[in-house]
Amino acid sequence: MLPFDIGFDKFFQQTNLEKKMSVPQHQKATNLEQAYRNLTPNNPLENDELTLFYQDRSIARQILMKLDLEMSGANDSLPKFLLLGHRGIGKSTELFNIAQQIESDETKKEAYLPIHYSISDLVGAHECDFPQLALSMLLATYNTSQSHGLSLASKHLEKVYSWLATETIETTTSKGALVSLGIPKLLEFIGLKLKAGSDQITKTKRVVQQKMPQLLEILDTLFTDISLKTHKKPVLMLDDIDKIYPVNKGLDLFKNHSQGLAQIPCCVIYTAPVALMLESYYEEILHNSGFHEYYLPMFRIEEPRKLKNPTPKPQVEKLQELVYKRISEDLITQQALNEAIKKTGGVLRHLVKVLQEASMAAMLAEKEQIEQPEVSEALKKQRNEFYRFLEESDYEALLKLEATQERTYVKKEHLHALVALEYSNGQQWFDVHPLAKDLLERFRDSFPEKAKKFVEGLNSSIVG
Repeated sequence: MLPFDIGFDKFFQQTNLEKKMSVPQHQKATNLEQAYRNLTPNNPLENDELTLFYQDRSIARQILMKLDLEMSGANDSLPKFLLLGHRGIGKSTELFNIAQQIESDETKKEAYLPIHYSISDLVGAHECDFPQLALSMLLATYNTSQSHGLSLASKHLEKVYSWLATETIETTTSKGALVSLGIPKLLEFIGLKLKAGSDQITKTKRVVQQKMPQLLEILDTLFTDISLKTHKKPVLMLDDIDKIYPVNKGLDLFKNHSQGLAQIPCCVIYTAPVALMLESYYEEILHNSGFHEYYLPMFRIEEPRKLKNPTPKPQVEKLQELVYKRISEDLITQQALNEAIKKTGGVLRHLVKVLQEASMAAMLAEKEQIEQPEVSEALKKQRNEFYRFLEESDYEALLKLEATQERTYVKKEHLHALVALEYSNGQQWFDVHPLAKDLLERFRDSFPEKAKKFVEGLNSSIVG
């Protein structure tokens, strides 16, 4: 928010509040300052936050049980998992929970070494592809080994360094000087190569693609070395793959490199975009690559229209419980909370973001609890984000989706942007985000004939 949006006095008041609240205190909030700290939409729960705020959705337990079954006894395989779901629904938190459960359970701690990282942090999400992903595994493995005081040979990094170094560096750097760089500097150099400008990234991808067999051999050697030294099996946990953009780039990673992903010589948990489940090749990938599929569903605030005897507000209470784990009930009116839940459509990140902004607005208004006006203003900001994204062709598809709730009218870009949402109650159906529905209503008011034409000819039994 800029100074001219709220006035300079309010801006500096807000800035001081943010400074005052910079030190986290992880406990259930009893005032709005604590509420603001506890409502963090962009940060997954980890460490003591998991203990205090986590709502068990069983996914972590299911994956860990499958991991135990696959990696013990005669089986002793290297399973690959796909954790699918919308952005902002809690996949990152589930990965942190898996890592924390491994660390807190003596049996699992002796069996596994979690290598948990975000590709956004190591290589960036823009047009990330398989060569970058494979290199990120190398970097993450060395980073984790260093944090655990585990010594891995630097020669593997030196080899990758020699692939990526420019001709100038290659011709002016002696082998001795190369070794003297040490692991931290080598990691830094390779990391910079992965986040360089577009021309350099293209060269890096090309080189790594050519060296992929050697890189997989290096990874195999490293994972074997870790197992021999720790008597633990490494478990790679790759977060934020679902955030790769453009969305087609993330989907192509699985379409074109599913065998490569399956051949990583280690147990791996990949996050994956929900749009992958809608692709025609998805079942073939599961069958041919042997991925174990786990889906983290959206919270349902309504049932599909065509369902007979629907349950009213099926998971609204779960979302209320989730909020009340973080803040005391007297910090928000029931009307305001219900409105926030209803209008964010079960998207957990949107709900938390709206409530955090509303808590700030309530403090600026010198209130002691969040009320309807603060929530309405925060919802308007999220609605405006959708408005800036949508073009006329988007309105046509979304009007058809709203009318039918059918997969036929779902665009993967809309799923990625969270304007279209997938729900499940044993079977999948789709709907438009409630805030995007407000924009559809506005479109109908402004262009009634055009809106009517968009939905003409749709199955009337579905629409009705």
